[in-house]
Amino acid sequence: MSRAKSDRPRWLRPESALGAGLVAKAGALVLALAWALWLGLAPDPGAQTGPALAQAQEAPPDKPAEAPPAETAAEPAPAEPGAPVQFDPRLIQLIEQKRADLAAREAALAKEREQIEKLKADAMARIDELKKVQAALEELIKAEQDKREERIQQMVKLLANMRPDAAGAVVAKLDDQMAVDIFSRMQPRIAGKVMAALEPARAARIGEVLTHQRQAREAAAMAREAAANVRQPQARPAPAP
Repeated sequence: MSRAKSDRPRWLRPESALGAGLVAKAGALVLALAWALWLGLAPDPGAQTGPALAQAQEAPPDKPAEAPPAETAAEPAPAEPGAPVQFDPRLIQLIEQKRADLAAREAALAKEREQIEKLKADAMARIDELKKVQAALEELIKAEQDKREERIQQMVKLLANMRPDAAGAVVAKLDDQMAVDIFSRMQPRIAGKVMAALEPARAARIGEVLTHQRQAREAAAMAREAAANVRQPQARPAPAP
């Protein structure tokens, strides 16, 4: 063993500084070669291999490679039959608000209708009461008129059996309307004698009222006769043979 070591050159001996440096450089060179070989054998991510590399080699160099088609915007898939439809929550809230407003308006209208019906019922009740009062008043007026007419007829019979001067004294105590009513129901001959017993001024006043009443009665009679003639068609003369 000692001989083998002694046969090596001195610079190759481990204990020599020159030998140690050469060994270190040789190791570094081996590592660098191994690293270079490993990088050369590793595949390039951007490189094309296999069929793609062959197509790239066959393509003419002046023709640019076509860019892949841009992705189109994805269209929403049609809803499947029977699938629940999704609505916007804001639209649903708006519909619910409108429905609540309509319900409130209908409630207000129903309340107003109820009040109107109540007012109508009260008005009808008052109308019925007024009709009853009117009927009672008409009965009272008719009863009073009947009593007055009965009294006038009694006065007519009484004055017709009295002397003209005594009858004139009784009529002088009555009001003009009662006197007019009595004279309008008396026979003209007897009424003229009693009126002659009155004061001339009052006799003239009562006579004027009687004249107006007589004219009014005659005018009313003429109007009734004319109306009757209008309602009844006049008979046409028969044609001559």
